[in-house]
Amino acid sequence: MAGHSVEVRCSERRTQPRIACNGMRATLRAKGRWGKTEVSVIDFNRHGMSILVDRPLEAPKGVRLCLELDELKLQDLYAVIHNCRSTEAHGMKSFRLGVQFRTDATDQFDRTEVEQTLAALERLAYAAMRLAQTD
Repeated sequence: MAGHSVEVRCSERRTQPRIACNGMRATLRAKGRWGKTEVSVIDFNRHGMSILVDRPLEAPKGVRLCLELDELKLQDLYAVIHNCRSTEAHGMKSFRLGVQFRTDATDQFDRTEVEQTLAALERLAYAAMRLAQTD
């Protein structure tokens, strides 16, 4: 989503602001007809993210994500879709999903490594946001 360069806050639920993430790439994998799908990242922090997809996904639903920012990559991250809202931009309908990472779930492999990689991704995203604000 080009043009995003501000922190996104939802004060009633989040303990930490999310960072608008232009350069992050993400792939979602859900059971059923979804298969593996590239998604657009709206915002991110080490606890969760918002993404855009081209079709609805019911909540709550467990999914697997692959995240990549610069050279840092995290595969097989277990997460839960908490909400799905229809949106329209430039005449195209899409769906905004609110995702919470579940590093403490029994389905999550290598919990410590995953949490460290999420923290590193968050640091990279903050650095990219600060750099974009100085340009």
